[in-house]
Amino acid sequence: MFSDNGANIIGAEKMLRVNLHQCMSDSRFQSFFAESNIEWHLNRPSAPYMGGYWEIGIKRIKYQLKRVLEETLLSYEEFNTLLIEVEACVNSRPSCENSTSVNGLEALTPGHFIVGETLKTKKKT
Repeated sequence: MFSDNGANIIGAEKMLRVNLHQCMSDSRFQSFFAESNIEWHLNRPSAPYMGGYWEIGIKRIKYQLKRVLEETLLSYEEFNTLLIEVEACVNSRPSCENSTSVNGLEALTPGHFIVGETLKTKKKT
């Protein structure tokens, strides 16, 4: 797992380490962590550019949410639906240039890795 080096992340890591030692007496937790091989990698301090890839994704999501919400208050269900729609939009962006040919291949999107196809498609008329 990769993350930035923010104070909230450092605090969460410390809490996990303390609680992990308490949970390790339970054999279920021991086998889960032994089998998962999870490693937590923190970016160097004062190097926010190292998380550029996920920071761009967060920026896209914030932009879409601000655009849609403005000052609107939503219920939990409405907000959940909005997040799912924003996720679909962000994960439908092409990872490369679209083909200009009529018979060209469809551009690869993050959605292809998630469900095998783009999550949002333009309707052909």
